[in-house]
Amino acid sequence: MRGLEHCLRARLLTGVATSVCQSNIDELLTEHWLGELIRLGVHYVWYHTYRPVGPKMNPQLALRPDQLVRVRKFVVEMRARLPIAIIDAYYDHQGQALCPMSLASVITSARAAISSRAYHSICG
Repeated sequence: MRGLEHCLRARLLTGVATSVCQSNIDELLTEHWLGELIRLGVHYVWYHTYRPVGPKMNPQLALRPDQLVRVRKFVVEMRARLPIAIIDAYYDHQGQALCPMSLASVITSARAAISSRAYHSICG
């Protein structure tokens, strides 16, 4: 939270990325959590659902199918109600599933555009 406060104090475009899993779904999927981020001045929140992959995966943390639907519904409902950008790492704004490799290229392009604008606004 200290790092978040430092970024906001420096007036940086600031977001919070989360990995939703069995141990935190009830805390992260709440209007209260998003309200706290909005109150702090956070610009966006990015929801990832835990995927058990890699050498130290923990299948017990993976969400059940009904919980995956719950995440999706929450994101859609909160996007319509709250003044914060909410990114779903696996679905676009129309509910279409995203290919992770396509998403990576979109993020890279967006970062480049933001960096270019920031450079031009600072350096003229």
